[in-house]
Amino acid sequence: MHEPGTLNPSFLDGIIVLTQKDDDLEFMDEVLNKGIPMVAICRTVFLDVPNVTTDEAGAMEKAMDYLLEMGHREIAVIEGTPGLDSTRLRHVGWRNAMLKRGLNPDQVQVETANYRYSSGYEAAKRILNQEKIPTAILCFNDEMAFAAKAAAGELGLQVPEDVSLIGFDNWNMSAYGNMKLTTVERNMGELAKEGTRVLLRQLEDGIIDHRRIYLDNKLIVRETVKDMREISR
Repeated sequence: MHEPGTLNPSFLDGIIVLTQKDDDLEFMDEVLNKGIPMVAICRTVFLDVPNVTTDEAGAMEKAMDYLLEMGHREIAVIEGTPGLDSTRLRHVGWRNAMLKRGLNPDQVQVETANYRYSSGYEAAKRILNQEKIPTAILCFNDEMAFAAKAAAGELGLQVPEDVSLIGFDNWNMSAYGNMKLTTVERNMGELAKEGTRVLLRQLEDGIIDHRRIYLDNKLIVRETVKDMREISR
């Protein structure tokens, strides 16, 4: 936790701020006021600083759109921590995908979690402990998708035969093990690399790049989404 007013510019060449919520703005304002070179990564910030981020709403729209393309209509969503920009934008994204197809997003069962395994597990249990379960669950990150698989397995349900899963992040475990998870890649490593490149350019060459740089999010199709198109005909 940063104590306001304690930043000493003589100890810092530059700062990369991984920001997730508006509470970070006080810290970033102090960095700017003290003239310390800074790059903000991970979310969009409306400050006069270089900003490297991804289109999280567009990425989650891709995830929901893929489920809809595969014929799923009974879909539940496990969302992340309220108050975070990532949660807000991903929420907008999946709803946009449904609205574009003339579907009502308010009819979707939404469970709130906090991006952690245990919260995803409990949310999945609430979804799957019903008389009628959805054909697919969209999870706001891969960790919760793996938790949902565990919850499904305890109830005797198979992925994707009984319930499909799609995640977000392309977590380092998502391509391995006994579940090869379909997900949307948000490469935090690439965000950090690009943020570092931008900061070093500023420090070494005096070039301040005030553009907002968006890195692409890719849909990674693996084995956890069942094709429902023939079944629904």
